[in-house]
Amino acid sequence: MTALVDNDLTVIAVGGKDRDRTADVYLYRGDTGELLRHLEDRGNGAVRAIEALRLERYLVVAHDGGISTWDISNCVEQEPCRLRTFGRGDTRAMSVFYDPQGRPLVATASTHGIEIWDPGLEGAEHPLSGFARDLNATAIAAVASERPDPQLAVAHDRSVSLWSTTTEEREGELPEEHKGQVSCLATSPTGAGSTFLAAADDRGQVVVWELPRVQPTTRWYGRHDRWVNALVAVSAGEQFASASDDGTVRLWQPEPGHADRILQRSSRAAVQGLAVLQERHKPDLLISADEPGHLASWKVTGLVDKHENIGAAVRALATIHDHDGRGYVVAAGAGARLTVWDINACSSGSPIGFGYPAEPTLIRALAVGETDRGELLAAGDSDGRVTVWQTSTHRQFWTKPIGIEAKCVPSPGSRPSKA
Repeated sequence: MTALVDNDLTVIAVGGKDRDRTADVYLYRGDTGELLRHLEDRGNGAVRAIEALRLERYLVVAHDGGISTWDISNCVEQEPCRLRTFGRGDTRAMSVFYDPQGRPLVATASTHGIEIWDPGLEGAEHPLSGFARDLNATAIAAVASERPDPQLAVAHDRSVSLWSTTTEEREGELPEEHKGQVSCLATSPTGAGSTFLAAADDRGQVVVWELPRVQPTTRWYGRHDRWVNALVAVSAGEQFASASDDGTVRLWQPEPGHADRILQRSSRAAVQGLAVLQERHKPDLLISADEPGHLASWKVTGLVDKHENIGAAVRALATIHDHDGRGYVVAAGAGARLTVWDINACSSGSPIGFGYPAEPTLIRALAVGETDRGELLAAGDSDGRVTVWQTSTHRQFWTKPIGIEAKCVPSPGSRPSKA
């Protein structure tokens, strides 16, 4: 699930898997719930992920049969156009980015290695480039920098390597080799023309580098005791936070000389998700959610902590705002529990709850979008429903059975986080 704006209208895109194993995507009007369009893509299997190219108003949909690009601009008045289908059906990871000329590109990782595609109508039948065919890539991330040649960071087995997207050559192997398979990558620009890249593996190790130059002070930054489930940048890229099955949240500072910090939590259960709440003129707030449903938040400056227990397993985490810009955390999971937590409140009373209009189910995905009526929150569940609320009033706008199990990840640039 993802949300994007088309001609000042928020459009919610939902994809998943139904009984016919179709790769269909449904577009809904955010403020009314009106079904705008049904993007039918029969015979291509379950949807794996949706990314948005927001400038072009394209949706890039990865499914079992390959990758499809849809032009959904002005979708209220005209039928969306499927521009093309490309790639293969074994995509393990996908990333969208722009080259120095502003051309949108899609990078995919599969059993055929890394391939770069032009998702537009005039895109070639074959990839623009292909490389790293001998690598078992588990994650990819575009590295932003001032250099004219875009790079991709590719996680493979216990290593992370850098590749040129134009010469198709490996430009370096990052010096710290992981002890386990790398499972997560996260990037954040430094503001000085370089990028911090963080990687975490399934044995709990976290490493941070500064790119494009790999500084000699780059080092192993510590480890969790078990698998890392989430990795995010906080404080404008000055730090990274990681969450693990070992029940801890750790904060890492890329600058040399700073040790990692374990953020204390009341629960020691596996931490499934992380989200970052940003408000004007305030420090970033880091929020974690664990398996039994405990939420914890920290003001990154000073690491002031706060805790709450919503009493149910958390499967999705998002941040929303009211009309005054005040921030809240939305946690969703089993039993159709969808809870809004005011982490700025002085008291630790009961969290504010959105009424869920269905029997107990599993909420799998959250998305946030802006409209002329204010901010909207959308939830997709395992019974094939999508429900939308106005976040400032908690008023339910609509709920619709769409017949598919919504489980697509949000696209870059949107606020939601998926646990």
